[in-house]
Amino acid sequence: MGVQPSFLFLLAFAQIFILIITCVWFQYDDTYTTPIEFTKYTTQKEYEELFQETPYLDPTTERYFLYFINISLLILIGIGLRLSYLWNYSRSGLCYTFFITVFCLQFTIVCNALFEQSNDGEFSKYKLSLTTLIEGLFGSLTMVIAFGALLGRITLLQLFVVAVFGCFGYSLNRYITILHYGAIDLGGSMLIHMFGSIYGITISFFISKMKSLNHRMNASEAITDIFSLIGTLFMWILFPSLNAALAIPSGKYRAIINTFFALVTCTLIVYAMSLLFHKFKFSVIDVRNSTLAGGVAIATCAHLYISPIGSLIIGLVTGFFVAIGTSLLQPTLKQIIGFQDTVGVGTLHLIPGIIGGFSGMIATAIGENDKTVYNGAYENIFPKGDDQLKYQFICLVTSLGMAILFGIISGFVIRFFSIKPRNYFNDSEHFLEESFDFSSQKSSPKPNQQLKNNNLKNKESSKFEFKPDHHSEDHQLNSSLTEFSSDNK
Repeated sequence: MGVQPSFLFLLAFAQIFILIITCVWFQYDDTYTTPIEFTKYTTQKEYEELFQETPYLDPTTERYFLYFINISLLILIGIGLRLSYLWNYSRSGLCYTFFITVFCLQFTIVCNALFEQSNDGEFSKYKLSLTTLIEGLFGSLTMVIAFGALLGRITLLQLFVVAVFGCFGYSLNRYITILHYGAIDLGGSMLIHMFGSIYGITISFFISKMKSLNHRMNASEAITDIFSLIGTLFMWILFPSLNAALAIPSGKYRAIINTFFALVTCTLIVYAMSLLFHKFKFSVIDVRNSTLAGGVAIATCAHLYISPIGSLIIGLVTGFFVAIGTSLLQPTLKQIIGFQDTVGVGTLHLIPGIIGGFSGMIATAIGENDKTVYNGAYENIFPKGDDQLKYQFICLVTSLGMAILFGIISGFVIRFFSIKPRNYFNDSEHFLEESFDFSSQKSSPKPNQQLKNNNLKNKESSKFEFKPDHHSEDHQLNSSLTEFSSDNK
């Protein structure tokens, strides 16, 4: 049996709904002086300065489109390859990431538009800009993170339900914390990483079965590890774009520098801790899951004045705790309570997300004590002024509670879908087998071993395939040459 037919009907219904909303509600934002461009992300003066530097280009479009491309690459190639590390579930890891990104992008835009206009108190034509697309990608990223916790243990129908409720919950949480309370979290330590990881982990408790615990196919091999590490490298390179995308121009360079410094120190400490925890050998799991944590932890305060040493310290502290979580905490929880987090989003996104929330509070307190460092842009960066610290804490607690709430709701809903994965961590029944399927060989659970067995059989059979005729001229010539060489020796 392949994908459930009910999935197709639900997907068609959702897409028709989005088409109708787009037709009657959305329009292009043909002006570049709308409040969403200047009061939220930049100022009119900064825009005019950029336009004078590049009069042949529209700086707003040029700037945001490059960030849109980088974030898309981070999700589709970076996370997509990271989630393809399971040797018999790699196709689903990559293809489902693509599906979730595309669907959640448009559905998040619809949900964001709904809450933004309800916040304004009037409903009119919603204007689409490139920042709208970037914020839609943020919703996609949140759901892909949640998918990582459920990888290999959920059907496509259940995943669709998770995406629908998750996008709505993400947009509602964004409306409460950012639009209503006025918290700042441009890179999404709390809003994206912490919310997505807790949402996925909460759902994991509803679908976890003892059958999937310590499953023999919940493993990687050399080639899938290489592809997942390539995805990690893509994310490492593109992470500064994620944290700097929505910062004001005067804060973008700080976001890029701070993110880079945090990633560097986090990576180095993870390599060192991996050697200590694994008898002076590197663990691919540590490199894949922990080296990116510095970019997650600094996402909230990357555009703020925290000084270069501050970003280095954040990366160092984050790498230390995440390495402990990957090597000690997660395996311990798995043995004691049967905790299942397939990819390890708890260590890569949850722990750094919490660290990022508190780092943002510290950076906010520093900004309140010395407002002059922002050169008159303090009010644009901190919308709540001297009360900003309080709302940063509210954002952390609210995101945590909303993620758990919507995770519980989604968990109860998907339990009504009785069709569960027949084969955990195995997607052979969901894809056409257009090439030889090594997993179908019962004698060997891994493709590499099957290749070795085939090679041995070919070598053994080749010994008996060629039997020369001892009366042929070629054989006699070979025999003579052999005797001649032995005589010379």
